[in-house]
Amino acid sequence: MQTAAGAPPFSLDAAQALARAALPHFGLPSDARIDFVKHRENHTYRVSVGDEVVALRVHRSGYRDDAEIASELRWIALLSADGVPVPRVRPTSAGEPYAVVDHGGHTRRVSVQEWLDAAQTGDVVDWFEGRERPGVELFSALGVLAARLHDAAERIGTPSWFRRAAWDAEGLAGDAPRWGVAEALEVLDDADRELFARARAQALRDIMAVPRSARTFGVIHADLTPENVLRRANGDHVAIDFDDFGEGYYLFDLATILWWASPLDDVAALRSALLDGYTSIRPLGRELAALDALVIARGSSYLGWAAARAGDEAADWIADQVVPWARRLCGAYMTGDVLPWHTTHSREDAR
Repeated sequence: MQTAAGAPPFSLDAAQALARAALPHFGLPSDARIDFVKHRENHTYRVSVGDEVVALRVHRSGYRDDAEIASELRWIALLSADGVPVPRVRPTSAGEPYAVVDHGGHTRRVSVQEWLDAAQTGDVVDWFEGRERPGVELFSALGVLAARLHDAAERIGTPSWFRRAAWDAEGLAGDAPRWGVAEALEVLDDADRELFARARAQALRDIMAVPRSARTFGVIHADLTPENVLRRANGDHVAIDFDDFGEGYYLFDLATILWWASPLDDVAALRSALLDGYTSIRPLGRELAALDALVIARGSSYLGWAAARAGDEAADWIADQVVPWARRLCGAYMTGDVLPWHTTHSREDAR
């Protein structure tokens, strides 16, 4: 089997061979130990050379162009220089943010960052299905971390070299959202499609009502899920995986955290802790009125993501488990009912 470009398929073995071929570009020995970590959009590896450990990422072909990859790595370096807890980027021996590596008939962009000996703060599936209780202390810490990211982003501004699609109102809830429309999911019936379309249109109006300024809109993480926040042994929290970052409403990072905890019975307390942590560093104003709309748009974005990936394990889980909850929330949002993060509730109603 060949790909459309005539190259052999990019199997896990091929990806690891290319990762090894990339090591000398970063001043690492070609015989270093490489351990596979995960593959979603990109292939990620743990590379060990004695006591030195780094994270190596083989970027998916065609997913991000060169300017977008460079923007991510240069942005992380700026955050690190500003004192924000993020991994340190390791440039190539030539001082470039990433290497272009040809091996085995494949060409990929490869980047390297600091490996963090830390634990994930949670798992979205475990949160969503109620097997894991994140707690108010964690949500307060997540609020603090988000505020630090946003304070730095406001200080830095958007550099001239920045190239990423925006998570603005149109990118979240317009006619062609970045991750696609929820209505495209095959498991939906006509009533579902009408509901999700109307909720998206209302979310667009509510988000556009937010005053857009340097205080409310800038470069955000855009995927601040518990898997992408690590906790060090000393209790410090670190943001990782900026693959989906871009310009957007700062409040969207809080909406992402809140969406995955929304089925929990204590989500109202978690929301309060999240906002308390955030406002201990960075005040919120009129933009807070759009939080509900941003949570709805965030949930809809996952349905759009799943619609484009039928057969993927995560996409199938979203279609099976997330759709009923999204249906409930969108219905409440459209009728003006109290949403769960404003009160306690039972998620049994979503089944």
